[in-house]
Amino acid sequence: MPSTEANSINAATAGIVGNTGTSFTGTAVSQYNVITGGSTTSTLNNVAPSATSGVPVISQGNAAQPVFGTAVVAGGGTGLTSTTAYAVLCGGTTTTGALQSIAGVGTSGQVLTSNGAGALPTFQAAASGGITTIDGDSGSVTGSTVTITGGTTGLTTSGSSSTLTLGGTLGIANGGTDATSFTQSNGIVTYNGTRLVNYAGPQISSGGVATNTSQPAFSAYPSASITNVTGDGTTYTVIWDTKLFDQGTNYNTGTGGFTCPVAGIYLFNTAFNLIGLTSAMTSTNINIVNTTSGQSFWFGEFTGASADSNGRLGIAFSTLAKCSASDVVNVQITVSGSTKNAGIIGSAVRSYFQGYLVC
Repeated sequence: MPSTEANSINAATAGIVGNTGTSFTGTAVSQYNVITGGSTTSTLNNVAPSATSGVPVISQGNAAQPVFGTAVVAGGGTGLTSTTAYAVLCGGTTTTGALQSIAGVGTSGQVLTSNGAGALPTFQAAASGGITTIDGDSGSVTGSTVTITGGTTGLTTSGSSSTLTLGGTLGIANGGTDATSFTQSNGIVTYNGTRLVNYAGPQISSGGVATNTSQPAFSAYPSASITNVTGDGTTYTVIWDTKLFDQGTNYNTGTGGFTCPVAGIYLFNTAFNLIGLTSAMTSTNINIVNTTSGQSFWFGEFTGASADSNGRLGIAFSTLAKCSASDVVNVQITVSGSTKNAGIIGSAVRSYFQGYLVC
């Protein structure tokens, strides 16, 4: 038989072998155990795993073997082995104490409410309060209920459920129009002393073309020749009995007068062919007359000798006149020196009276 020395391995030793310095020892090992150092430097230790999957190895300090268990807060864990489903987790009662799960999850619509520094929060019905203070550009309002008004702006507010609706019409003084709509899509906007408005007349097209169907303008002519009305010094007020157009309906075909609807500067034109002139007629005067104020714009002196061989003479002139509202403007003809044989040829292109408001 071979000799047995003090440090010989005993072939009958099972498990992991350790050496005490004088002899070898064997430590049996269970499957899946964690091996740690034993109580002496020459021995090993088995740490059996937890039956629950996922449980970590936890230190028990430097004087005891680790175990599979629950990680504490100091080790980066929670200190808990279970929690309430869906419940909120809070800190422990100390800085390293196990986390705490609040008592319940509350009901729909409740809010998590503090119960002070020494107690866990709980889900509770929302307090009836809410808004406490709202600061404005000037001043502030305080209270759980705040009333919002439009003040003097013209705006209104209405509330329903969780919706606040702004309505009303913003006034001129607050930068608005004080109008709920405009009558014309292309109308020029003006201020009528109360609000912004627009009218059917003044228009600006999408192409930038300005028109105004409200601007006073007219054109009239004699439908037939007017004969034997002057020549002997008689002043005849011409009756232009047919209108080509009369924007604003200010021309009177019965009197031959245009009534100024508003004060302003007007341009008047007249042109006609005098007929029945003779060489004996010594003067021909044409006047555009404001028959209300008496102001007259005169064009002459022509004699009968200026007429053609048929006794006709073409005359045309225009003038600017400053008129007041309701002033009436006519054309008057005075031919002198002979008998009452002179008149005007009737024609829309040879004899007419026209005018319009310039500004």
